[in-house]
Parts: sequence; structure tokens; C-alpha cells
Amino acid sequence: MRWLFLIIGGLATAAMLLISMRLNFLFGSSLGQTPEKALVFGCVSVISDAWKGLGPVFILALYRAKRRWSVAGTAAIWVACFSYSVTSALGVAVEDRSSRAGSRETIVMNYEETITEVERLEKRRAGLRAHRSPAELEAAITALLLRKQSADTRHCRRGLHQLPARGRAHDRGLRRGFATAQGARGRERGTRS
Repeated sequence: MRWLFLIIGGLATAAMLLISMRLNFLFGSSLGQTPEKALVFGCVSVISDAWKGLGPVFILALYRAKRRWSVAGTAAIWVACFSYSVTSALGVAVEDRSSRAGSRETIVMNYEETITEVERLEKRRAGLRAHRSPAELEAAITALLLRKQSADTRHCRRGLHQLPARGRAHDRGLRRGFATAQGARGRERGTRS
């Protein structure tokens, strides 16, 4: 049973060391400004992690061999490597967290912009509802055309072939209003479905 726990513990330690090496390599390589420097920083991070895991074994072996000065030097190197690998791991965590927070802020800003745009379009749509319905406008256009026909007939007798300017302007206004009402009705249908 003791061997089982030692094997499981050893495998878990080795897996954690490999994962830590990979993360620290990624963080170290992100510090390099050129591909060569990125590789150097990544390798330094991996070596630092390896020393973090193997340093205590060397320290214990040197201590048992009663080599006190070697133990002190090895311990100092181990503390430096341990500090570097821990700060690298924290750097990876902070960088990941800040990028995630940044993407959340972007999502919130996009949401707020979308809400503002929806409110603007709703106000515009509410303004479009104030127009007359297409059926009313069609009836008004028909009435105007009938009036125009009768006016044309009167003017033809007198030699005038055009509707007075006021009637032409009214006709254009009705046609524009009809087109606007038709467009609003189409947008309203599209919004509901």
C-alpha cells in the first residue's frame, strides 16, 4: 500500500512539474521581443522549473555528504529558481485573468452600444407610426388624381395642361408619405417575426 501512494504521489508530482514547465515556457517566451529571445526566455523558465523540482534532492544529497558550503550555494540557487518560477506562474495567471477581464469589458461595451442603437431605432419607429396608414394615403392619392383629372379637363379647355403648383406639391408629399408608410409597415412586420 505504501508503494502505491509513493507511485501515485510521484506521478502527480511529475505531472505538476511538466505542466508548470509548459506554463512557464509560454510565459517566458512571451517576454522575448524576437523569436530567438523568446526561445531563450522560455528555456530559462523550463530550466528554472526543473531546478525547482530537483534542487531539494541535490540539497539533501549534499547535506548528507556534509558539504555545508555546497548546500548553502545550492539552496541559494534553488530559492532564486523557485522565486522565478512562482512569479512566472503568477504572471501567466494575471495575464490570463486580465485578458479575460478585457474581453468581458468589450462584451459589456458592445451590449451597451447595441442597447443604445435599439433605443434609437425604437424612437425612430415610434415616429413612423404617427404617419397615416397606407390605406388612408392611397385614398388621398386617388382623390387627388380624380381632382387632377377634372382640373386637367378644365385646364385643357383653357389651354393649360398642368396642375397648379400647390396641387403638384401636395401630390408629391402624399406619394412620399405613402412610401414612408409602406416602408414602416414592412419594417414592423420584419421586427415582429
